[in-house]
Amino acid sequence: VVQTEKGNQLYTLKSADRVCVVSDEMHEKVTSFEVPPKNLAMIPNSVNLSSFSPGGLSPEYDFLLVGPARPFKGFEDVIKACSQLKGKFKVLAQIYPHGREPEYYYKLQSMVADLNLSDQFIFPSPVPHSEMANVYRKARCVVIASTTEGCSNVLLESMASGREIIIRDIPSM
Repeated sequence: VVQTEKGNQLYTLKSADRVCVVSDEMHEKVTSFEVPPKNLAMIPNSVNLSSFSPGGLSPEYDFLLVGPARPFKGFEDVIKACSQLKGKFKVLAQIYPHGREPEYYYKLQSMVADLNLSDQFIFPSPVPHSEMANVYRKARCVVIASTTEGCSNVLLESMASGREIIIRDIPSM
């Protein structure tokens, strides 16, 4: 909702009895839309620690990318950085097409091909969230390159899974 320019969604925010946010950064964004602070409630994201835990599978991949194919997720930056790496590495790109921007998913795949990285990047089919704990266990390191985030589930799930994390330096992280 915060990342939209649609007037009707802004009206909805302003007229709501209660608006839940997941981080201080999201709180700031919503209050910048003149939503009264008394109408805001912060409820941070959480992780089911009985599902997401270290151990299990031996990592098959060096890096894991997770999330919807959206420009602000920074996947293009990761792909460009990988084109500079020397030697062998494997990236599990658990990225899924986003409903509003499905063509961006295909742009990422084309970028990988154009940079001759097809042997290093695997784009598997989307999996249900109930299977994501095993996806995290398949990689040694999770890369979070988002240019903006609230309270990142990927970060929380990565930490709960005992994965190494490479993360962009942004305020909410």
